[in-house]
Amino acid sequence: MFPRHDGPGRIENKDYTKFIKWTPLRVAIATLILFTPYAALVYAVASATSIMAVVPMLIAPALIAIFAGIIYWLSKAVL
Repeated sequence: MFPRHDGPGRIENKDYTKFIKWTPLRVAIATLILFTPYAALVYAVASATSIMAVVPMLIAPALIAIFAGIIYWLSKAVL
């Protein structure tokens, strides 16, 4: 019923992240991208309440991203 895909175009389970040359900046950016939905939720809550009440929730993901980059950089420097 369906054509067979045995040639080079066959779908394989590949790890595409191994081709990324990870740097501290890329780790920090990837961490921020992961926190973007969280930031959107925080912004929605902030628009319903006081903006100053949620400032710590907006700063926390940025600090986590910075520390993730620093920890990655230190692990590369030591190992």
